[in-house]
Amino acid sequence: MKNKKLLSVLAASTLFVCGMNAVSADTTTGNDTITIKSTNGIPLNKENFLVYRMLDAEKISDTEEKYTIIPEWQDFFNQQVKKSSSKECTGAEAQEYLLNLQKNPKAFKSFKEAAANYAKQHHIQDMGTDTKTQDSYKISGLPNGYYIIIQEDNADTVAVSKDMLVTVDSANPNATINLKADVPSLLKTITGSDNTDKKAVSYNVGDKVPFRLVSKVPDISGYLGDSTSTERYVFEVCDTMSKGLTLDPNSVKVKIGDQNYTNFDVVKTDDPSTPETEWRIVFGTTNKSRPDNTNPDQILSDEKGVADDPMFGPTYTGKPITITYDATLNENAVLGSKGNPNTANVEYSSNPYNKSQTKHTWDSTAKAYTFGLDITKANSQDTKLQGAEFTLKKADGTQLYVKPSGTNNGHYVLCKSTDTGATATVISDANGKIYIDGLNQGDYQLVETKAPAGYKLLPAPIKFNISATFSVKNKSIETTLDSLTTDNKDFTANKDTGYLSTKIVNVTGGLLPQTGGRGAILFIIIGLVVIGGATVITLKSRKKSA
Repeated sequence: MKNKKLLSVLAASTLFVCGMNAVSADTTTGNDTITIKSTNGIPLNKENFLVYRMLDAEKISDTEEKYTIIPEWQDFFNQQVKKSSSKECTGAEAQEYLLNLQKNPKAFKSFKEAAANYAKQHHIQDMGTDTKTQDSYKISGLPNGYYIIIQEDNADTVAVSKDMLVTVDSANPNATINLKADVPSLLKTITGSDNTDKKAVSYNVGDKVPFRLVSKVPDISGYLGDSTSTERYVFEVCDTMSKGLTLDPNSVKVKIGDQNYTNFDVVKTDDPSTPETEWRIVFGTTNKSRPDNTNPDQILSDEKGVADDPMFGPTYTGKPITITYDATLNENAVLGSKGNPNTANVEYSSNPYNKSQTKHTWDSTAKAYTFGLDITKANSQDTKLQGAEFTLKKADGTQLYVKPSGTNNGHYVLCKSTDTGATATVISDANGKIYIDGLNQGDYQLVETKAPAGYKLLPAPIKFNISATFSVKNKSIETTLDSLTTDNKDFTANKDTGYLSTKIVNVTGGLLPQTGGRGAILFIIIGLVVIGGATVITLKSRKKSA
């Protein structure tokens, strides 16, 4: 609730007697309303707008309106329009000045700053009664007049509005205007194999994850001042990658509309105290201003940011900004439901009257997921077996390679065949355990290549698949792993840990060849023949004895 402006009766009488160009009987309340509607989802329920009545609006005819300067604003218009306190500005001149002013964003920016300072210095109170919701801001109880609306800045302000001038009168007593503020948007996705945008995709460790960010060119006209000292608009994409993702900075490409954009720089701003890696894609860096190259946070855009960048000018306002880059899912990737998030937001100038003030858009996140195998090697008495060797292949026979992970024997992570330490063989440790991390969804086969001493080799590959489903929830676009399953009943899938677990049993080998097959069958046949021959001899011997 705001205080209503009360004009002094004495001041009004004095002005009337002196014959000044002022309202003879100023009204401080009325039945008119002004409603400000939100744009781009900017919440208005925590904002405060100061509404100042600068001119009185009196309807003379259906086509004509008479404007008279409110007394307390007379000297302000004298200075703004006539450039002198001693030269009086008329209401008609003030109204024409305001109309032309709205066609010039730079000039209006200076005018609004001057109006805000004048109102503060002269203790002019704003008018009306406020009713706030997230989507609209209504000021009621206003008399007819020509109003300037100035947004007060606070910690909850997403973006300070620029030019807002509106008339309410008998022909238009309930005016509605859109918030004159623009906020960049940002949507972060992963480009799937079908070239569609997804919030969650699974990968093998070592795979490249193609990310895409889509924003838009904001309307920066309100940030263009009359002098170079006041012009500035910051536009930076702040990107945070989990420890399991490694950005290729050379892969970053930017387009505005269908045009390639090169006036940017990619800067690592990593905080060693956190596990994530932070990057900034800084726009407006043709003349790079870097006061301290040793401090990444000082590597910012030019002094003017993108204020003088033609591709952030009115021709491109509203056009999409598309940023693409690749990150590799590395050996630090987290398995299971937690995923490996890549989160981004835009840091942007939020106050056209304070060039150092910036805000961040809401975070947008996409996640890369990966999974693993948890194998226990044992005999029929559940004694854990060390030294069993396996190789993992895709269903089509493509060989997969791994390398030891961490300090634990039996723990491996997927890798490229050319990586240092790469091997096709995994070996069960003293606890009979084998872990293979970093597997994508798909069909696989696990082949035992060497059984522990005294045990038979498995006669056939163990076939299984990995299947996962994802979903996106709520306005923050939260991605979740809904399910992790497999088609092999001997495996158990745990979506939280991301592992498919199984126990593989070896049996003792006796005299049978460990390779099985025809050799074993031949030994069996020979054995049966020997037994049969012995039986015949025994029977003949009994007959002779009889």
